[in-house]
Amino acid sequence: MAALEIGGIRVARGGRTVLDGADWSLAPGELHVITGATGAGKSTLLALAALSLAPQGGELRLFGAPAPAPDAPAADVLRRRIGAAEQRPAFLDHLTLEENVALPLRLAGRDPADRAAQARELLDWLGLADRAGDPPAALSEGERRRAALARAVIAGPELILADEPSEAQDRAGVARGLEMLAALAEHGAAVALATRDAELVRLARHHVEARLWRLEEGRLSPGVAA
Repeated sequence: MAALEIGGIRVARGGRTVLDGADWSLAPGELHVITGATGAGKSTLLALAALSLAPQGGELRLFGAPAPAPDAPAADVLRRRIGAAEQRPAFLDHLTLEENVALPLRLAGRDPADRAAQARELLDWLGLADRAGDPPAALSEGERRRAALARAVIAGPELILADEPSEAQDRAGVARGLEMLAALAEHGAAVALATRDAELVRLARHHVEARLWRLEEGRLSPGVAA
């Protein structure tokens, strides 16, 4: 069963057609990398998958069933199975970085010691261990992106979505993030990331097992890199 399926999806925003009959399927254990020019609709595609946006045509299915409207109670239940790292991540400034990353576990009622340990493990993996006690405002843009990625995956979601996760990163940061996402896919998560970053695409092609897609003129084409 696919974690995510879209068929003939259509979305128009601001009077412009962004997605025009797009088709895509993502199964557990797969890592997909979606490339495309600025404004091609990559963020829109991930917003659909995260139930942040409703399509205006076509079919969207999550975990084998038709996706509910974003404002439906059933959508809140499904979102617990999805981890999303947005292009412009927001943090709670009165919490430390570690506390922000652990927030999904806190909301799930997990033990404080357990959630702190998991947050530290992810921060260490992503090269942010020395920033655990800092406020989000003290982080660079690249550090914020990595922290958002850690927060998105900490609760063990079945579907992971990352929008431009390598933006403002150095090469080491890009590699760390991709390696983590690839490892999560190997352990059964369905993972999709959207990027314009040629370095991330190069790493995805040659160093991890990933499927590449190109989003252009509102549709996805398989096997085409940026």
